[in-house]
Amino acid sequence: MRPKPPIFPSPTHGLPMPLQYLARARLFSDASIGDAGYVGAEMNWPKYALLLQSIELALKAYCFQRFNDGQPRPKGLHNHDLRGWYEAACDYGLPSVPELAESLDILGPVHLDSSARYPTNRPAHELAGIADHAAHAVIEAVSPLIRKS
Repeated sequence: MRPKPPIFPSPTHGLPMPLQYLARARLFSDASIGDAGYVGAEMNWPKYALLLQSIELALKAYCFQRFNDGQPRPKGLHNHDLRGWYEAACDYGLPSVPELAESLDILGPVHLDSSARYPTNRPAHELAGIADHAAHAVIEAVSPLIRKS
């Protein structure tokens, strides 16, 4: 038996794209709350995949608002390029988010090469605490700057 879709539309349905991105960033971040940093002896990769995606979505929320205001889209920006999206957001006026800026050398490559979504046995940086703080900080920085309409 196939599950039926919900009878109510998504609360973000019809909202501007920046608000949809911000809502999804919060959703991904909230989904990781309470998850342990490790499962057995291995990093809890799903937790970090969610947190890294929430960072990307929060940065995109800010950038897409600027695009809607007529700012040009950066050329050659990859979807999972956290450093690229952060630099673009800062170029468009986002105040510096030190918790994210200081961790981009660690978090950026993990998200860009999909390591958190498709982990391998190669060595990885410790992500516990870093990803949580960065995601929370960027969502808090972007939230008051996103217009409701």
